Amino acid sequence: MSIDVAAFLSSLSIMGIGMLGIFIVVAVLIGAMVLLTNIFPEKK
Repeated sequence: MSIDVAAFLSSLSIMGIGMLGIFIVVAVLIGAMVLLTNIFPEKK
């Protein structure tokens, strides 16, 4: 079994962009939750 190092290194940038996209989506969701909980506080 042989690993194509050049193909692996070129795919790292694509995987990095995907991970960055996932991080951005999670950060937006957390920001939306914080914003909504501040706008509409829990009524007791």
